[in-house]
Amino acid sequence: MTSLPTIHHGSAPELLPVMCELAYPGATYIDDSAKAKQWSNRLGKPMHEVLIETNGHSLDLVFHDLIVRELHPGDKEWVE
Repeated sequence: MTSLPTIHHGSAPELLPVMCELAYPGATYIDDSAKAKQWSNRLGKPMHEVLIETNGHSLDLVFHDLIVRELHPGDKEWVE
């Protein structure tokens, strides 16, 4: 495990903020996901699981329907 960069302010170390994240290694579809099967049984709909990994976070996403699209500056959903 790689140690996270820290700064020392007073006696307690603080984590440095992540200024940007790279979507690497990226998204992985989890075949035969136990979590997705459990939610499928609960909701009565087919569910899926994707693991999205970046250099700063891991997001485990269980969903029924997902739309992914690239945002460009000027798109109404764009947040600066």
